[in-house]
Amino acid sequence: IHSNFKEDVNLHIVRIATGGTYDDPGQLIGQDSAVSLRMVERQPCKQAAHFAFELARKKGLTYGDGHYSVTSSSKHTIQRVTDGLFEDVVKEVAEEYSDVDHHIELFDALLAKVILDPSDFEVVLVLNEYGDFLSDMASGLVGSLGTGSSGNYSFDKNNKVDIAMFDPAGGTAPDIAGKNVCNPAAVLLSFGMLLDHVDRYDLGHALRLSLLDAIENGQSTRDLGGKLNRDEFTNIVIDNIPKHIK
Repeated sequence: IHSNFKEDVNLHIVRIATGGTYDDPGQLIGQDSAVSLRMVERQPCKQAAHFAFELARKKGLTYGDGHYSVTSSSKHTIQRVTDGLFEDVVKEVAEEYSDVDHHIELFDALLAKVILDPSDFEVVLVLNEYGDFLSDMASGLVGSLGTGSSGNYSFDKNNKVDIAMFDPAGGTAPDIAGKNVCNPAAVLLSFGMLLDHVDRYDLGHALRLSLLDAIENGQSTRDLGGKLNRDEFTNIVIDNIPKHIK
């Protein structure tokens, strides 16, 4: 994949997808000013923090090094009340996970550091708007918005996932609809996340390996510098899955 960064990228972004300024359309004050409210709530922060630390613990065991970190990022030095509440909640949850390192980064500094070397980060936990910006940037870092997968989770009273939905992290790209040229990697990787969620990590991992092998061998869609259309790339990935199943 042609990008500024040539090493492996294994970055997991946990975004609190409620609150922030996105829940409030705002209102005009007279003709020349506007205002919107920014909401940050303890419970969603707590649920997302538990999810992030559990993910870091699981990934550490999965990849064999036994140790993964969580980086929470915000502008708590400026947004002292809202972002401050977020960081306080994350610190409280971090105390329950002594086996997982917790780091705090200011969000503007985090963006620069991820671009310079994303391998310094594993699981990044952020509020709504920050996650929106960071996830698209991370997808662009590896070559295309068509590579980003995502999962949407809701939680029960015990902070356990009770509903999950998986989809590409990017938008709908109506300008290329029906042309068979889009990159299906994000859809395939999202399906891999679904397989992980239903405890079929073996199949999800086989799907990911098949997709990565195809790209590594120069079999990719145009946005990644290849010549394949959507269906051709998808069929290659599907056909190669069996050899990666153990």
